[in-house]
Formats: sequence, C-alpha cells, structure tokens
Amino acid sequence: MHANVTHLRRLLVVTGAELHEQARPVLVRQSGGYTLHVDQHQIDLHRFRTLASRARHRSCPDSERATILREALDLWSGQALCGVAGQWPTLTRSRWSMERLDAAVALLADFPFAEPLIVVLMRALHATGRRAEALERYASTRTHLVDELGADPGPELQALHHAILRGDADPPAFGSAPVAVPALLPMSIRSFIGRRRELALLDAAHATSGAHPTAVTVAAVSGAAGVGKTAWAHQLSPSAARAIFGTGSGTP
Repeated sequence: MHANVTHLRRLLVVTGAELHEQARPVLVRQSGGYTLHVDQHQIDLHRFRTLASRARHRSCPDSERATILREALDLWSGQALCGVAGQWPTLTRSRWSMERLDAAVALLADFPFAEPLIVVLMRALHATGRRAEALERYASTRTHLVDELGADPGPELQALHHAILRGDADPPAFGSAPVAVPALLPMSIRSFIGRRRELALLDAAHATSGAHPTAVTVAAVSGAAGVGKTAWAHQLSPSAARAIFGTGSGTP
C-alpha cells in the first residue's frame, strides 16, 4: 500500500508540474484512507457545470450563450464512468446524462439544424433510457431537413439512428476506430458433405438483405450441442459468414 501511494504521489507531482501550486492535485492521508484533492477547474464535470450555469444566467448575452454551451458540451467524450458497474455508477451516469441533455436542448433552441448537437441530444436520451424519444428526435429532424433544405441527415446522424434501432447499449462515436477482437472460432473441418440446400437458402437471405436496409434479417440455426452447427456455418459465403461471426468472436 505505502509503495503504491508513494508511486501515485510521484505521478501527481509530474502531471501537476505545469499547474499553479494551489491547483496541483494532492493525495492526503486521512482517517480511514486517503483523499485526492483536485482543483475543480481541472475536472471536466465541474467545468461543464460552471459553463452551463453561465449560459443559463439571465445576464449572459444571447450572442455568447451558444458559444459557452458548445464549449461545455465539447468537454464530454464518451459515456461517463464507462465500464464501472453497480447501482451508484448507473444512477450517476443517468443524472449526468440529464445535465448534458439539458445543455444540448438549450443550444438546439438557437441552432435547430445543427446535426452534431442533435447527435449529443440523441445519445443523452438513449443513455437515460428514453430510446423512443431519441428515435422521435431523429424522425422530426429528418422531416425538417427534407422540408426546409431538401436533404437527408448526414452519415453520423444516420449511423447513430441505426445503432439505436439495433439496441446498442452505447453506440460508438462516428468514425471511431474499431476495437480489435481476437478470432476465437474453432478451425473449420477439411471436408464437409451435405446441407447444400440450407447453405444456399441462408446465402440468398443474406444477399437480399441489402435491398431493405431498415429491416433486420434473422436466421436461426437450431440443433443439439455437438451436431455441427458451427461447422455448417463455416461453409457459408465469406460475406454471409462475416455477418454472423463478425471479427471472429461470435457463435451462430
């Protein structure tokens, strides 16, 4: 414990070297453990709240409100407390997402066609369990864009819409690098006999799924354990196999 605390304190000295002495993070020993003292201006959540409060104040000029709210929203980079399980993190994520949602709604009042803001709003709605409202926001945005500008939503907004339709718990940011997943599927057998008709049916279903991008094609392969379901799926065409196995960690 003492060695880890000493190492952490050294890291804090290095990371806080460029800060004013009173703003540097300090690890303090207290009764029952340690407390990390950090200047609030170094914490994104507190900076966001300060900016959002400034924008809501009646003395804030209209010409500055949008800039301040945009600066506040730019502090968010992904889901808060991502990967932390438990009741408290879940409730905290929901509460913070509502704060983010309020800021996005306030800014959209001035820029109703700003798609990056609509993305933020839809993500916040989805994160707080308001999936239907997120989808409704997309539908109304698309209608307004088509009626007013004669254009469909951009690729980022469309990708988020499709991710929410699929039920993704935390839709990835548009353009983010995919996470590499190791290939964990068993090796394919050297020879396979039979089931050609079933393979052709599934290949055909996959080939025609692109004609209906809003529909989800579902194919079920059933059977007792060990009868060869995975070996059979290995025989599909490469494009159909990728749809089932993805990067190699799924099972049919």
